[in-house]
Amino acid sequence: LREHAWMHPDVILMSNLPEGNGLFTKTPLKHNTTILRVPISLQLTVESSKELLGSLGSLENLSDVEILSLRLLWEDCAVENSLYRPYLNTLPSETPPLLFTFSNEELDLVDDVTLKQFGQQMRSRVHDIWNRFEERLMALNSTCMSLTTLERLFAVASSHSMHIDGTTRIVPMADAINHKVNPPNDHVFSDYHILDEDDTIHVQTDRVIGSNEQIYEEYDRMDNSLHLAFFGF
Repeated sequence: LREHAWMHPDVILMSNLPEGNGLFTKTPLKHNTTILRVPISLQLTVESSKELLGSLGSLENLSDVEILSLRLLWEDCAVENSLYRPYLNTLPSETPPLLFTFSNEELDLVDDVTLKQFGQQMRSRVHDIWNRFEERLMALNSTCMSLTTLERLFAVASSHSMHIDGTTRIVPMADAINHKVNPPNDHVFSDYHILDEDDTIHVQTDRVIGSNEQIYEEYDRMDNSLHLAFFGF
């Protein structure tokens, strides 16, 4: 990132936190401080993924997150010396606990029938995608490619992607900022993730942050059940 993009010199990435990775400050940061600038060349976008994944066949009827999960799988298993290897190495080694990862027994404990069905449908979709592309994926790298790996990267794509200006994308390092509600604010996520004319994303702090503190941002004000479905918390 420091070679191809820009990160505030007083911001560092830390791993092995309860919530996974996180960004921390070395010194206090004011509200609206720019902490990251990530160019389009480092972003994983749906459009660039469609071009790269063309050899797999038609991607018709796949959602943006499903396409991005295949892109992560491709970069992880099929691309030698991927530009994204340092980023991929920071991703969870275990599948984040999104709703679709729940067993049938665990889903039976969910009181909300709609939520339970959504988890079952998500799981079925991931399995269908694997069955649809398994032969061509295994031909690329039979050692790395697996349904388990796809499930992990689907969960990552769901919980790490962001929707800005009508497009869904994964923005490395920006996706390491964890969620915490900021009660006084009535802002929206896009107020602090600004897309310029070159499609570079500028990430700003949505609150004042003290020295040696974790940088949080508010993703949204969704119901907790939707957080469980899409983010795993």
